[in-house]
Formats: sequence, structure tokens, C-alpha cells
Amino acid sequence: MPALLALALAGAPAHAQWVAGRSGPDNARADASARSEDGARIRLWMDGERRLHAAITLASALTRLDPAGCPTLQIDAQPAEKLWREPQRCVIEGATATLVLGQASQGQLLSPTLLGLMNGSNLTVRYRLAHAGYAASRFSLRGSKQALSSVLEGVSVVGE
Repeated sequence: MPALLALALAGAPAHAQWVAGRSGPDNARADASARSEDGARIRLWMDGERRLHAAITLASALTRLDPAGCPTLQIDAQPAEKLWREPQRCVIEGATATLVLGQASQGQLLSPTLLGLMNGSNLTVRYRLAHAGYAASRFSLRGSKQALSSVLEGVSVVGE
């Protein structure tokens, strides 16, 4: 009986696995998303000007992000990346932070962050909550490479 249970669990979908999808008007835009164990969501897509966006939305139990600070992204044991609040770089609206991670030019996207998301094991997003201190969400990067490749639509990613 334990072998049968193990076989059944092996076929169950992983909670935090990345998935490719479509969004926007008429589902014209490819996107990739995942949920953390605490219920937070991350979604990446490329806009019409070939900018790569990431939207991080807190779990329903957490109310709002502090609009004065952007989340930091840490992939595996690498140093955390601070995404400074510049125009069009980081926008906080309620429970969602939308970040610009880079812009493709001549068929290439310079983004060490995206390479890390595609090749890493775990992503930790740390953020400051409005009137409630700090919190973090951890995302598995399992399946991220395939899901994120669908977003790129012919754009190659370079790290330096």
C-alpha cells in the first residue's frame, strides 16, 4: 500500500510549479506565473515595447505593500537584488508591486535576474508591508525555464 500512495503522490502537481499562459486583450500576451506556499503570486510578461515586467501580488492575508519601498529578489544564495523605485522601474499599487526587469533590443535581453529565474532553484521575495513591518515569500523555480521561455518569443537572454 505505501508504494501505491507514493506513486499517487508522485503524479500530483507541485503547488509552486511555474506555468505558461496567455493574458491581455484576446489572450494575445504570453505570460508565466507561479504561486508561493503562502499564496503570493508572481507573473512575468513582455509588453509591446519588449520590456520584461514582473508583478508580485501578496497573499490575501497580507493587505498592502509599503509604497515607499520596492521588494528585493534573491535567487538561491546569490545577493539580493534591490530594485530601486525609479520611474517605470517599480510601481506599488496596494498588494501588487510591478517591476521592469529589462528591455529587449536587437533580439537580446540583458537580464541577469531573468537568467537566475530560469536556472535557479528558489526565489525569495522580501517586501515591506504598509504599517506592518517586513515579510517574505518563497517561490520554487521548478518549471520556470520552460514557462519563461514562452514569454520571450524569440528573444535570447544574456547575463552580461
